Amino acid sequence: MAPVFRHGKAGYLSLSDTGGTTFVLSSGLNDIGLGTDVDMGETTVYGDDDRTYLPGLRNHSGSFSGLMASTHEERLRGMLGNSTAAQFKYGPHGNTTGFTQLSGALHITNLNVQGAVGDVVGFSGSYQVTGAVASTKF
Repeated sequence: MAPVFRHGKAGYLSLSDTGGTTFVLSSGLNDIGLGTDVDMGETTVYGDDDRTYLPGLRNHSGSFSGLMASTHEERLRGMLGNSTAAQFKYGPHGNTTGFTQLSGALHITNLNVQGAVGDVVGFSGSYQVTGAVASTKF
């Protein structure tokens, strides 16, 4: 079966803040990212000519950026450094039934608000996922 490609213009990101209120953050975003890397433990021993590795723990983290909306900024600032993880749902193609949904729990680790004369005020931030990322469908 041939792969189906979709445009990223309908990207979706919702968060449930520490009060349990879910809000759609993507309404102000124009860039969302979620990456995964794996710790690699080195298993090379004396006498080897090449390094060898053993995969270890996965790590999921990401970033977002967009146009500043005071309601989003206030909620995110309240989540910054909070010990209670927020629940997230991320749809790279949107939240239409049948599309991929990545979900889990995260902590906001960074938040920036920046404005320049002659341009719209923007904001950006980063997050650290705690635990696994589930890949399901909306």
